[in-house]
Amino acid sequence: MQIVVAFAIVGLSAQPVTDIHLALWRVYGTLLGMAALFLAFRLVGPDYAGRQLVARFAEVVRATLAFLPSPGAVPLARPRVAAVRHQVVAGLPDILRLADEARAEGAASGADSEAAIAAGGRAVRIAYRLAAVSSGRASAPRPPLPDSIRTALETVETAIREWLEIALSMLEARHTMSRPGSRGYRDACAAAAAVAARPRPDLSAALGALLRTVEASRSTALADWPPAAHGSFVAEIEHLRRVVELLPLLGESLEQMIVPRERSQDTDKLANRGTG
Repeated sequence: MQIVVAFAIVGLSAQPVTDIHLALWRVYGTLLGMAALFLAFRLVGPDYAGRQLVARFAEVVRATLAFLPSPGAVPLARPRVAAVRHQVVAGLPDILRLADEARAEGAASGADSEAAIAAGGRAVRIAYRLAAVSSGRASAPRPPLPDSIRTALETVETAIREWLEIALSMLEARHTMSRPGSRGYRDACAAAAAVAARPRPDLSAALGALLRTVEASRSTALADWPPAAHGSFVAEIEHLRRVVELLPLLGESLEQMIVPRERSQDTDKLANRGTG
């Protein structure tokens, strides 16, 4: 672009240019700056799309966790919910751009671009669902929940929070400035794989217990609720059900994105050998 500007200075000026040294110096400066940037990012301090993808996803997961405050913590106000949701959604174009750069870099990026695209869509959908839950709770107070439903609901939310915290720990362990293929890079991948292997709570069992508890209370404790509050609570349960379905897919995509495929294949072979 700078070279085109230099050409415009010479070719599109209002009067003929006889001294083109200014334009030539601009071209030389542009080429020198490009060479300096190339050497800096190639040899001195290289950076890769894979590393940036890991950082962006860590920011998205960290923001999503804000929708799930710990028990006893103050929930987000409605304006804050909207701000965090906008932050997560605004990060998706950046993730898609970095995924394209990772595809262009190939194996040198240190990340799977297709898995990054899938993980980006799933992460935004999870954040949108959790934001809808937080926004619904902040919009209008609802009648007190029975103890059985409140306990089951807290169990589901705790399980979701633990899944997201493991995903964040995996991304933080994988974050490294080392060149893909180097020892530091392999150590980071090994640390991320170890985090990915941690046991996670059973989301399906927690959600099933919540659904059974809600169904048992439908004709008793929930029967006296106003229609608006009852409809909002049903929508909240549906959002949580969809989050429970998406979380394992998100974890799978993130692991595929940041853990080299060769390492994943070796892990699968060892697992199959152990089960055999």
